[in-house]
Amino acid sequence: KWKYRKLYPKYHGKVILQEMIEGLDHDWKILIFYDKCFVLKRYTRENDFRASGSGNFIYDAVPPHRILNFAYEVIDKLNVPFASLDIVEKDGKCFLIEYQTVHFGLITALNGTKYFELNKLTNNWDQKPKSREVDYFFADAVVKFIEEKG
Repeated sequence: KWKYRKLYPKYHGKVILQEMIEGLDHDWKILIFYDKCFVLKRYTRENDFRASGSGNFIYDAVPPHRILNFAYEVIDKLNVPFASLDIVEKDGKCFLIEYQTVHFGLITALNGTKYFELNKLTNNWDQKPKSREVDYFFADAVVKFIEEKG
């Protein structure tokens, strides 16, 4: 039983374990492109804690601003222009449960009809209709990231 645990890091790298967060019925998939977020609310299946494969998705859900703020804090700490973040909330506190920064699926942005953009003057997230292709959001994120972080 424990032999696999001891051998795995030796051959495949490090393993990160996280504690189970009980009582969740959904998570938030956030595709963040610097200051713009596409959002997908994913509900869990019955008798399953995972939301990612449930197929029970809401593309037009509006997350609490604390979720978007948390996503923005995460991308800033990761020091990257874009990322895919899986975020949950429990008792008013946000948790990052998974992320990808180099390669991630775009279904959230492709199927979404809107996105949220950080208004740095008011520090609010403005909801906007998606009027451009996803490529624009990648390019915009990289340009803004280079301009700010140089």
